[in-house]
Amino acid sequence: MMFKVNQQFDRGPDIPLAAFGKQNDAMLFIQAKLNEDVRFKVNAKYHLMEGMELMKEFTQADREGGNDSSGGTGRGSGISPFSTSARPPGTPTGGGWGSDDPK
Repeated sequence: MMFKVNQQFDRGPDIPLAAFGKQNDAMLFIQAKLNEDVRFKVNAKYHLMEGMELMKEFTQADREGGNDSSGGTGRGSGISPFSTSARPPGTPTGGGWGSDDPK
């Protein structure tokens, strides 16, 4: 039997990607593509076809291998104890600048 894998982006046509002789090989290919899509933040659906008949549609919800979003380092809430405001070059960074006390 011939198993084909098609990719479909939002509102787009099916794009043929690969053909396999075994269903297990096609499923491994789809899982690899889903993991790759997470890494590159791509939203696509994959269709497993047997001949011209749709067997199953795979989305990110069908992905195996954990629910980590990017595999990178996690960030907190984005709150930093350091000042992140933009300053012109040459501006002193000390807390006492602009005070009336002469040093």
